Amino acid sequence: MKSITTLLNQLTKGGVWEWKSLGEIATDICIGVGAIKSQIGQGNYPCVHYGEIYTKFEIWFDKCISKTDEKLIKEVKYGNYGDLLIANASTAKTGIGKCCAYLSQEKIIIGKNITLIRHNQNGK
Repeated sequence: MKSITTLLNQLTKGGVWEWKSLGEIATDICIGVGAIKSQIGQGNYPCVHYGEIYTKFEIWFDKCISKTDEKLIKEVKYGNYGDLLIANASTAKTGIGKCCAYLSQEKIIIGKNITLIRHNQNGK
């Protein structure tokens, strides 16, 4: 099995990279609390459902598929440009831990079962 260092060297084609702990780059980590499946389609505010992370989006996305009414959700968590979104639940084994970056200036509602990592790195 290849080491993580070997894989990173291959991915960056011998480019420059360095190890950082999550605590060194993350400025906020939270879990979404809203936009469950039954609330999607009931409004005009863009939102992300955890299932979309592992079925619809690739490494990054800049347009939400779903919309909801933010008044239906208590303690709304919002996503911003560059945030990393991680599915922390799935109906398929391969879906848990799938991650993508949100790359639009429009604020979005982060649904339940999504971990959001806000950071000070280039999201793309």
